[in-house]
Amino acid sequence: RLMSEFCALDLSEVENQFLLTRVAGVTAWLCVEDAGAQRIYRIGCDPSYGEYLFGTLLDGVRECGGGLMGFVEFYDLRGIRHDAS
Repeated sequence: RLMSEFCALDLSEVENQFLLTRVAGVTAWLCVEDAGAQRIYRIGCDPSYGEYLFGTLLDGVRECGGGLMGFVEFYDLRGIRHDAS
């Protein structure tokens, strides 16, 4: 739902693909992965747009009631064993 606000592509049918598109008006690469009931979106762009893209997406996440996710939560979501030291 959130990505439909920022990306013109219909990502509902995309699984385990690497795409070049525009996200929030910025040319970016996007890797879409399924992790069970969750979807993971890895996004990269030219570093000069990084802060803008991060802030824009974070605003959208917060509007939907979400927040930031750290490495521990990422590994838990993926089912990867990690040390929480």
